[in-house]
Amino acid sequence: MLRRLRNGDDLYTRDNPVAHLTTSAWVVSPGRNWALMAYHNLYGARAWLGGHAGGQRDLGCRHEGGGRKAA
Repeated sequence: MLRRLRNGDDLYTRDNPVAHLTTSAWVVSPGRNWALMAYHNLYGARAWLGGHAGGQRDLGCRHEGGGRKAA
């Protein structure tokens, strides 16, 4: 993946038939007794945050998690 990134391969969309980037994260409270999850309509269940890059190069979870930057 690093070699492909250095070579300028498009890894930020699903257009690349060989490889593309995804991200996932567990966002937990400081006491680790709460986790932020999102409801996934396709599966009808809650899941951790993340997914395909969709052309975005900022692969953080702020968008799905409510848009607030973590400290």
